[in-house]
Amino acid sequence: MIAKALLKTVFPMVTSAVWTLSMGHASSAFAHDGLTTENASAYGATAVYIQLPCTSGLPAPCKNGSTHELSFSRNGQHLWVTQMTSSKIFHFDVVDNEVVTASIKTFVMPNQRQPHGIISEGDHAWATLEVPASNNALIKIDSNGNILQEIPLSSGTAPHGLDIARDGTLWFAGKGDPDTGVGAAVGSANPITGVSRYFPLEPGSKPIYVHVTKNNDVWFTELVASRIGRIREGRITEINLPTNNSRPISIDSAPNGSVYFTLEAANSLGYLPSKVALGPSSGLKTSVVQQRFVPTLGVKPAGGTITPTGQVWFGAAALDEMITLDKPRTLIQIPQGTTGSTYHRSAYMGHKMFWTELSTDRIGYLKGVR
Repeated sequence: MIAKALLKTVFPMVTSAVWTLSMGHASSAFAHDGLTTENASAYGATAVYIQLPCTSGLPAPCKNGSTHELSFSRNGQHLWVTQMTSSKIFHFDVVDNEVVTASIKTFVMPNQRQPHGIISEGDHAWATLEVPASNNALIKIDSNGNILQEIPLSSGTAPHGLDIARDGTLWFAGKGDPDTGVGAAVGSANPITGVSRYFPLEPGSKPIYVHVTKNNDVWFTELVASRIGRIREGRITEINLPTNNSRPISIDSAPNGSVYFTLEAANSLGYLPSKVALGPSSGLKTSVVQQRFVPTLGVKPAGGTITPTGQVWFGAAALDEMITLDKPRTLIQIPQGTTGSTYHRSAYMGHKMFWTELSTDRIGYLKGVR
């Protein structure tokens, strides 16, 4: 299967030397060299799917569970998936880098509380309970569905994305009140003491995704404010993006320290080289972001993941395909032949790239990912 479209702006692999900003404004660093074409079947263009139980009890496919996040445990033995509107968390065993589909367990959250973000350390996971706004919390759940701990959050926090630092600190992106936007913040919670700390953001900015680097920098995206931000040693720095209303979603860091994020409404990816000096002080920065546009219109880049070797992958929510940057001048779009699935989040495990589908209540994966 041949790639359907190629990126017309050079987007270097994250393992390449990073760029400096000596050329001034971010857009001036763009290049427009030609790109090569590669065969998408090199990555196994046919996806493998794992169907989750239908909420309605009817035969698959089903479209009413709103499957959101997924997380593999650090020991490689567990897969967790959240299904928001059905108030469910799913658990799978993983054996020798293979998801054991027959091992699925379904855990229903009490009182119709809806889970979204999830991150796994071992035989347990932490999840955000985003809805209802009056009962927001972080919960610790084991592989048998027992809720081991609950950390209440301020009413209206609406915790969405979740990550965990190496010291065990939980970090979450709080969208704020769905009507007023008040309460928007990035927050942290100590899993031992249960104490939470909030870094307030502009009301209505809707921070939705958070990523903690190996150096304990906390990066986040602000969906409505068209900003990304960083928290370092208790100081917050926000960065205006070059395109207004670009809707940044997922964010991840490469082995060399550079940062990549998806821009759903701008049909592009953002890139922040590791050598950019933001300075230690708090405040708002003008854009130092380099933006790479995907020529295929309406792609809607969604959940992105960077593999341990530095390969960038992201889902095309509107085109139902995964996209990878294979070589410094090559973009491969890998269509799956399934329309209306709405790719949402992605994760890497054992040379496989996994993703969730909002509209089909299933997860899929490609084999042979480097």
